[in-house]
Amino acid sequence: MKLNGLGRNDGFPQSRGGQPVSMLGSNLVAVAVPLIAAFTIGVTAFGRMPRGPVQIWMTELWQEILGIETIGMEDDFFEIGGYSQTATRIVAEISREFGVRVKAWDFYLNPTIAGVTTHVTALLGAEEKDEPGERT
Repeated sequence: MKLNGLGRNDGFPQSRGGQPVSMLGSNLVAVAVPLIAAFTIGVTAFGRMPRGPVQIWMTELWQEILGIETIGMEDDFFEIGGYSQTATRIVAEISREFGVRVKAWDFYLNPTIAGVTTHVTALLGAEEKDEPGERT
């Protein structure tokens, strides 16, 4: 049996037909096999895994403030339990951590970790370009 073409699956017990079997029943295997394959290629059942230090930091912040263990990069902040007061906390933490000002409006326009991270990264890049260079 192959997992999404990623290679031979020798780790699971197999039936005579070559299908994975589980002592806990086929439902566990039906859930576990796709998850194992997804993590192998960097995608979770909840979407992309965070990439880079800003996305990782942002993910941990959202998890802490919202009290949610797993959040995908494209999960909408308001659909997973966020509201205006928690958005304000996140914007304040971003300002404190990175020294950039994210407006509430920008947060509402891009209410995903990927969207907010892209906006913060753009602000950080703009600040670097605005700094005066050394003159010789």
